[in-house]
Amino acid sequence: MRPENEELLRQIKSRFEAFADHALYVLNQSPMTVRWYKDAFRNYVKFLLEGGALSADQFQLRIYDIDGWVRWNLRDRKLSAISTNNYWRAVKLFWNDVATRDGVQHPFEGKKAPAKPQRLPKAHAPDECRRILAATENYPWETPFHRARALAILGMALLAGLRKSELLALEVRDVDVNAGTIRVRHGKGRGGGKERVAYMPDELRRLLTAYNATRAAANLVCPEYFASIKYRRGIKGMTLKRLVTYVRAASGVKFTMHTLRHSYVSWLVRSGVPLPVASELAGHTMIETTMNYIRVFDTDKRAAVGRLRMQ
Repeated sequence: MRPENEELLRQIKSRFEAFADHALYVLNQSPMTVRWYKDAFRNYVKFLLEGGALSADQFQLRIYDIDGWVRWNLRDRKLSAISTNNYWRAVKLFWNDVATRDGVQHPFEGKKAPAKPQRLPKAHAPDECRRILAATENYPWETPFHRARALAILGMALLAGLRKSELLALEVRDVDVNAGTIRVRHGKGRGGGKERVAYMPDELRRLLTAYNATRAAANLVCPEYFASIKYRRGIKGMTLKRLVTYVRAASGVKFTMHTLRHSYVSWLVRSGVPLPVASELAGHTMIETTMNYIRVFDTDKRAAVGRLRMQ
């Protein structure tokens, strides 16, 4: 890489670090959001590095060649349209900050985000969800505590719609089994995320009551709700990943934590819950997001066809 290009890239990287710190500590955005920024920026830097031998003027043009970056991802790196779109939006936010605070010309000005396929959110039929919980109940966990914790975690995703990050951020003070409420203090969104209250159906209340009993018996006193017996503190994302791996194999259902959440929101809408209420319960900023979660199962289609009559 030419020295002058290396210096310019160093300045861009330094400015990005300032952007990431500002997002995390001033705007109070979640670590997951900042990690999204960093992943996207690394991809953008790889594109710039391939032009390191260009003249200074040509390298400057490459920095602003956003369409070229998109083609590089889609054509050369065979990246999916969804990943390319995600990277594009994240890096645009970085340059928004640079343009606003530093008065620099915006590389994304007049550009449209690359298209991505419109896919229905994946949700599970009730029989699959019951099978997931039954497999969790019957799995040979190390201790009764691990069984109760696994059921409580999957139950919160499936019966209250909590995201992975929200589950990991839960504290003991947030879960009130007597009142049947779960306070989500660190939801998805800007400024630290949207706060909401989730409500427990009877089945979830039963699962959380059982988990609370095993948690107390293990003498866990850390503030994190979902905790580790071994480390005496809150669990990490890897624990959730292992849990899903075990139960997927045991149940034969290909699920993720997020498809359980999709199922919860879909059930709200299919049960006739008004969209504004469903949107609030799901923690969505826009009602349009809730509408995208609507899932029509084959049973719905069959019932609809069964109502057809020749007039």
